[in-house]
Amino acid sequence: MHAVVVESLLIGVVYMALVLAFRDHIAIIYTTDVDLQCAVSKITRLLGLTMVLNTVQPVLSGVAVGGGWQGLVASINLGCYYILGLLLGYPLGYKFNLGVRAAQASAPVQKWDGTDETKPLLQENQQA
Repeated sequence: MHAVVVESLLIGVVYMALVLAFRDHIAIIYTTDVDLQCAVSKITRLLGLTMVLNTVQPVLSGVAVGGGWQGLVASINLGCYYILGLLLGYPLGYKFNLGVRAAQASAPVQKWDGTDETKPLLQENQQA
Protein backbone atom coordinates (compact mmCIF):
# COMPACT_ATOMS: atom_id res chain seq x y z
CA MET A 1 0.00 0.00 0.00
CA HIS A 2 2.76 2.45 0.85
CA ALA A 3 4.37 2.10 -2.59
CA VAL A 4 1.09 2.90 -4.32
CA VAL A 5 0.51 6.00 -2.18
CA VAL A 6 4.07 7.23 -2.74
CA GLU A 7 3.80 6.62 -6.48
CA SER A 8 0.50 8.47 -6.62
CA LEU A 9 1.97 11.34 -4.60
CA LEU A 10 4.94 11.59 -6.97
CA ILE A 11 2.64 11.72 -9.99
CA GLY A 12 0.65 14.50 -8.32
CA VAL A 13 3.81 16.47 -7.50
CA VAL A 14 5.02 16.18 -11.12
CA TYR A 15 1.70 17.48 -12.46
CA MET A 16 1.64 20.23 -9.84
CA ALA A 17 5.12 21.31 -10.93
CA LEU A 18 4.00 21.38 -14.57
CA VAL A 19 0.95 23.49 -13.74
CA LEU A 20 3.03 25.91 -11.69
CA ALA A 21 5.73 26.11 -14.34
CA PHE A 22 3.23 26.96 -17.07
CA ARG A 23 0.78 28.95 -14.92
CA ASP A 24 0.87 31.99 -17.19
CA HIS A 25 0.26 29.93 -20.33
CA ILE A 26 -2.05 27.09 -19.26
CA ALA A 27 -5.28 29.00 -19.92
CA ILE A 28 -4.28 29.71 -23.53
CA ILE A 29 -5.40 26.16 -24.34
CA TYR A 30 -8.98 27.05 -23.38
CA THR A 31 -9.49 30.76 -24.05
CA THR A 32 -8.09 33.76 -25.89
CA ASP A 33 -9.53 36.29 -23.41
CA VAL A 34 -6.60 37.98 -21.65
CA ASP A 35 -8.60 38.84 -18.52
CA LEU A 36 -9.67 35.24 -18.11
CA GLN A 37 -6.09 34.04 -18.65
CA CYS A 38 -4.92 36.37 -15.87
CA ALA A 39 -7.66 35.10 -13.54
CA VAL A 40 -6.62 31.50 -14.20
CA SER A 41 -2.95 32.25 -13.59
CA LYS A 42 -3.82 33.76 -10.20
CA ILE A 43 -5.44 30.55 -8.96
CA THR A 44 -2.95 28.01 -10.34
CA ARG A 45 -1.33 27.52 -6.92
CA LEU A 46 -4.67 26.29 -5.63
CA LEU A 47 -5.05 24.08 -8.72
CA GLY A 48 -1.61 22.55 -8.12
CA LEU A 49 -2.36 21.84 -4.48
CA THR A 50 -5.69 20.21 -5.28
CA MET A 51 -4.02 18.10 -7.97
CA VAL A 52 -1.67 16.64 -5.37
CA LEU A 53 -4.50 16.00 -2.93
CA ASN A 54 -6.67 14.46 -5.65
CA THR A 55 -3.96 11.99 -6.62
CA VAL A 56 -3.56 10.63 -3.09
CA GLN A 57 -7.17 10.71 -1.85
CA PRO A 58 -8.64 8.16 -4.31
CA VAL A 59 -5.86 5.69 -3.52
CA LEU A 60 -6.41 5.93 0.22
CA SER A 61 -10.17 5.85 -0.20
CA GLY A 62 -9.97 2.81 -2.48
CA VAL A 63 -7.79 0.94 -0.01
CA ALA A 64 -10.22 1.71 2.81
CA VAL A 65 -13.23 0.60 0.75
CA GLY A 66 -11.37 -2.54 -0.29
CA GLY A 67 -10.71 -3.24 3.39
CA GLY A 68 -14.44 -3.17 4.14
CA TRP A 69 -14.61 0.32 5.67
CA GLN A 70 -17.22 1.79 3.28
CA GLY A 71 -19.25 3.34 6.11
CA LEU A 72 -16.21 5.05 7.60
CA VAL A 73 -15.11 6.35 4.20
CA ALA A 74 -18.58 7.77 3.52
CA SER A 75 -18.66 9.47 6.93
CA ILE A 76 -15.22 10.99 6.41
CA ASN A 77 -16.14 12.27 2.94
CA LEU A 78 -19.36 13.87 4.19
CA GLY A 79 -17.62 15.31 7.24
CA CYS A 80 -14.85 16.81 5.13
CA TYR A 81 -17.33 18.42 2.77
CA TYR A 82 -19.74 19.83 5.33
CA ILE A 83 -17.32 20.63 8.15
CA LEU A 84 -14.14 21.62 6.36
CA GLY A 85 -15.49 22.67 2.98
CA LEU A 86 -18.47 24.77 3.95
CA LEU A 87 -17.37 26.06 7.33
CA LEU A 88 -13.93 27.09 6.08
CA GLY A 89 -15.00 28.04 2.56
CA TYR A 90 -17.49 30.71 3.61
CA PRO A 91 -15.12 32.80 5.77
CA LEU A 92 -12.21 32.36 3.37
CA GLY A 93 -14.31 33.33 0.36
CA TYR A 94 -16.43 36.14 1.78
CA LYS A 95 -14.85 37.46 4.99
CA PHE A 96 -11.21 37.38 3.86
CA ASN A 97 -11.93 38.10 0.17
CA LEU A 98 -10.11 34.99 -1.05
CA GLY A 99 -12.91 34.00 -3.44
CA VAL A 100 -12.43 33.51 -7.15
CA ARG A 101 -12.85 36.66 -9.20
CA ALA A 102 -15.98 35.59 -11.05
CA ALA A 103 -16.68 39.06 -12.46
CA GLN A 104 -13.60 38.80 -14.67
CA ALA A 105 -14.86 35.56 -16.14
CA SER A 106 -18.47 36.66 -16.58
CA ALA A 107 -18.01 38.51 -19.88
CA PRO A 108 -16.87 35.46 -21.90
CA VAL A 109 -19.57 33.33 -20.29
CA GLN A 110 -22.22 35.88 -21.25
CA LYS A 111 -20.98 35.70 -24.84
CA TRP A 112 -21.29 31.93 -24.75
CA ASP A 113 -24.87 31.90 -23.50
CA GLY A 114 -25.99 34.83 -25.65
CA THR A 115 -26.91 37.34 -22.93
CA ASP A 116 -24.58 40.07 -24.21
CA GLU A 117 -26.93 41.34 -26.97
CA THR A 118 -25.62 38.78 -29.48
CA LYS A 119 -27.50 35.75 -30.68
CA PRO A 120 -26.18 32.29 -29.90
CA LEU A 121 -24.81 30.43 -32.89
CA LEU A 122 -27.56 27.78 -32.84
CA GLN A 123 -30.30 30.42 -32.70
CA GLU A 124 -28.94 32.13 -35.82
CA ASN A 125 -28.88 28.81 -37.66
CA GLN A 126 -32.47 27.98 -36.68
CA GLN A 127 -33.85 31.26 -38.05
CA ALA A 128 -32.16 30.86 -41.42
